[in-house]
Amino acid sequence: AALLEALDRNLVGLKKDPDSVYFTALRRWTSEELPGEVPLWLSVAGGAALAVALFAVLGMLGLNRLVNAKTRELRALVHQLGAAGRQWRATFNAVQDAIWVLDDKGTILYANQATERLFAQDHEKVAGFPCWEVAHHRHEPLDDCPLSIARETLRRSTATVASDDRRLRITVDPIRDDEGRLTGFVHLVSDVTERIRAEEELEHY
Repeated sequence: AALLEALDRNLVGLKKDPDSVYFTALRRWTSEELPGEVPLWLSVAGGAALAVALFAVLGMLGLNRLVNAKTRELRALVHQLGAAGRQWRATFNAVQDAIWVLDDKGTILYANQATERLFAQDHEKVAGFPCWEVAHHRHEPLDDCPLSIARETLRRSTATVASDDRRLRITVDPIRDDEGRLTGFVHLVSDVTERIRAEEELEHY
C-alpha cells in the first residue's frame, strides 16, 4: 500500500510540471503520424482478396446463367415428353381393338379404352390381372393360348377363340430387350364375330 501511495504522489507531481517526462512522452505519442506508404504485404493481401471476390462474383453470375439455361432445357424436355405422352395415349386409345401391354408372366400393365367396349371393364382397372381372367374369365390360360406359344417360340402367335357368343382373334407379340431376353408381350384382341358369320353365310351359297 505504501508503494502505491508513493507512486501516486510521484505521478501527481509529474502532472503538475509541463516539462516533466510524463508530458514529454504524451506529446510525442499524440503527435506521431501514420506512415504515408501502405506496406507491401498489405497491398498484396488486399489485391488478392479483391481478385478472389471478383472471381467469386463472376463465378456466381456464370453459374446462374448455366442454371437458367439448364432449367429452360429441362422445361422444354418435360413439355416435349408431355406432348409425346399425350399423343401416344391418344393413338393407343384410338385403336378399335383391345391392346394390352403385358409383363413376362402375362399380367396386364396397360390397356386401351377399347377394353371397355370388348369386355365391359374399366381399362384402367384391369391392370394387375392376368390376361386370361379378363379375356376368358378363367383362372388359367387356355390350352392353346397364344400367349403360351409366344413365350415358348419368342415369335408372334395368333388364334381365334370362342368367348360366349363371340369369336375373338387374339394376337400376341413378344417384347425383348437389347440382349434378346423376354420382358413382356403386346396382346391384341379383335372381335371378328361378324366377319366370320359373313364368311360362313357366303359358304352356304
